[in-house]
Amino acid sequence: MKKRLTIALGIAAGAALTAFALSRSSKKEWRVLREKVAELGDELFNTTKDLTRIKRISKKFI
Repeated sequence: MKKRLTIALGIAAGAALTAFALSRSSKKEWRVLREKVAELGDELFNTTKDLTRIKRISKKFI
């Protein structure tokens, strides 16, 4: 599941970057995009951390 989430978020971020690169966007739009990509990266990191913790806890019960 973690790999699927990583791939999906990577594709979404790549699509967003491509869309903004193809359109002649202003500096403000690029700044907003960078902020969103940073938030996406933080969210991915936190999700991965949570999944790792769940996996570790589930191993104790198995």
